[in-house]
Amino acid sequence: MAPLPRLIKAVSKIPGIGLPVIAETRLGWKSSLLSGREGNDLVTLYTGKSTNGGELLISESQFSENPSFKNIGQLVNANTLKLGYPLYYIKEALGLKVVPLHIAYPLLYRSASIILEAERLHIKNAVLILEAHELTPVISSAYHDFADLLSANNQINCIHHSNLPGRANFYFGLFDTKQNQLH
Repeated sequence: MAPLPRLIKAVSKIPGIGLPVIAETRLGWKSSLLSGREGNDLVTLYTGKSTNGGELLISESQFSENPSFKNIGQLVNANTLKLGYPLYYIKEALGLKVVPLHIAYPLLYRSASIILEAERLHIKNAVLILEAHELTPVISSAYHDFADLLSANNQINCIHHSNLPGRANFYFGLFDTKQNQLH
């Protein structure tokens, strides 16, 4: 995980947020809102306030290629994803009309989880920071598809604002840790 000062500096570049002040850090957070199962999607969760006084929720986690990395279509075809409860909340949280089958489930899951947690805490700004130790073609492609769904920009090492009318102001970015780009 990135040192906190670098994370704060990256988030401070979001227009309208300014320099955040972190009030609480929760290590090993996992949302039970979308899944009651134990898993590897543990994240570091930060709560705080931005310079403009608005509350802020930041989720920081690793994003890597592994055998369980699947897109929605693969999970549906393998009957390992229920099309009801989890997908409904993902769609609603992100402001999607439909959930495209080619989008990586881990990205949708993490995004919806942080948005729903922000909503539960009555926080209007949610930020998802993803870090990759190895930016493989699979990771890059998955992120670009995801970013294209939510924003007009899919550049890596930047934070983007979702253009969809979700339940919170949602910001997200993928950072290459080998290039030490979280700054």
